[in-house]
Amino acid sequence: MTVCFPHQLPVCRVVAEPVEFGAARYILGAFMTPDYAHFGERLLSSCRAHSLPLALLEVPSVHRSISPRGSPDLCYTKANVVSFLLNRYRRPILYLDSDCVVVQRPDRVDRLLAEGVDFAVFNWLAEEHTEAYVPFELALRQGQQTRMSGKRFYCFHHSIDYLSHTQLLCSGAVQFYNTTEPARRLLTQWQQAIEQFPLSADDHCLDFAFNNYPQDAPPLKANWWDKSYARCAWWIYARPVIDHPQIPGKEERFVRIDQLDGKRQYYFEQLQRKTIQPVFPKDCLIDTQTGWLLRHRNGNLDPVRQITVPLWLSTTEDHPQGSR
Repeated sequence: MTVCFPHQLPVCRVVAEPVEFGAARYILGAFMTPDYAHFGERLLSSCRAHSLPLALLEVPSVHRSISPRGSPDLCYTKANVVSFLLNRYRRPILYLDSDCVVVQRPDRVDRLLAEGVDFAVFNWLAEEHTEAYVPFELALRQGQQTRMSGKRFYCFHHSIDYLSHTQLLCSGAVQFYNTTEPARRLLTQWQQAIEQFPLSADDHCLDFAFNNYPQDAPPLKANWWDKSYARCAWWIYARPVIDHPQIPGKEERFVRIDQLDGKRQYYFEQLQRKTIQPVFPKDCLIDTQTGWLLRHRNGNLDPVRQITVPLWLSTTEDHPQGSR
């Protein structure tokens, strides 16, 4: 397959442009469709609060690797947008999904630059604790009345229980790309994977690109975010630096990546089973109001123990909510 990359990037408008970015060591970059404008404005406000240079673009659509309802136009992939930003600003790019929020200044990026890192992303396989917890609504009785609990309780939802520091299984809401040849090569590989698997999710295509990075290409120096730099609302025990305040909806319509010429999204035989205990027992409810872990027995919720770690429920504030 012949890949023409990078593609042009027709935009509706430039919502925000870094001003006098000549002294900036890197640029934050994001793009959004018009129906995500309120998220983009929230991201822009959070970047301004920390004096961070943000390039925010409005585009008519996103590629269907981002949303199955998106366009087949390969201009609007994340890989192409990042490449466009690298070419436009000639600076390393910290890419963020437009529905993210910067909660603290991302100082780790300066360390990545000092260490000559080409690429960084959150890797589920490199993180010891990936347990995700989601709200669980209960009917609570008060005297003769019953009311719903709202988002007071959380329960275990899922985790990745395998480890590898060389294989990638990513969440791509926050990514770093240097101006180096290996970073650009990875972007090209990612764009090519999106073309090869047109109905698959872009995160899975990035896994495929990284885990099959060509041996004859310039060596790629990668680094993995901890949860704080790509913190999702289901990681209620992680203090955010860059946050995704919403819990992602379940998307069933992407097609899994099959192998291509013997290459796979990732190589299961290279993974190691985790033995670490979860932050909270998986069979317990987390009561964020009282700070107790509860277990369902015989129709009752019995207290197990008090929670000993802070819970970060308000993802746009710089202090824990409901912590005990």
